[in-house]
Amino acid sequence: MIGYLKTLYRVLMIVLIRSLSKMKSKKMDLKEFNRVLIIAPHPDDEIFGCAGLMRHSVTKNIEVYIIVTTRGEAVHRDCCNINEELLKKKREELCYLANKNLGIVKNNITFLTWSDSELERLTDDASVINEIRILIERINPDTIFCPHPLENTSDHVAIYSIVKSATIEFNGKLFYYCVWFWYHKKISDILKLDFNSSFLLDIKKEYIFKKDSINIYINNTAQCGNPYSGKLPFSLMYSVKWVNELFYLQR
Repeated sequence: MIGYLKTLYRVLMIVLIRSLSKMKSKKMDLKEFNRVLIIAPHPDDEIFGCAGLMRHSVTKNIEVYIIVTTRGEAVHRDCCNINEELLKKKREELCYLANKNLGIVKNNITFLTWSDSELERLTDDASVINEIRILIERINPDTIFCPHPLENTSDHVAIYSIVKSATIEFNGKLFYYCVWFWYHKKISDILKLDFNSSFLLDIKKEYIFKKDSINIYINNTAQCGNPYSGKLPFSLMYSVKWVNELFYLQR
């Protein structure tokens, strides 16, 4: 009963954020975008947070690049005895498939070798920050998307911090996307959100592609019966299955 009430409360908070976003957010305009870079902590974050944006970009001939910093190998450590090298390979394969569904070619996806669940210790590592900076310079995007600083998981917040440090001299726009951002929010947290910097993208036309890409991740299961991406909470999946995507511009 307690679990049900927590889920219900979280869904109500998601509905509240959605409603406020519709009222207060500016409409996302991709006309000025030419080359977009999505930076994700794990394979699936790019789809949960940005699939509609990426599909819309592809249809407008905007180049899309993705950097995934880990292969999400930690997700089954408390679940089953799956070999982590096999898990890394499977999650990488699913990433390529999910993004191919959006029209993004394999060559535009870069995987790093950072360790899942251990990114927090890298936030002040100059070599790590420089690695991201060099990749950004090589890809040369005009717009970058990374996790929101209020993502509520250490890996996501760490990537936000690393990207922020790596883009001090970046001349383009930096947006934050939302995955775990929706989770564990209190009304007091929601009232503090800066909707002046928020943008909403209508993805009704792209939603079927996002849904299919999500299903590629969550319908492929490991030997334990859980998805290779791990068993994700109902409220999280509810939040990402929306016909809009919410982004925040770095101010």
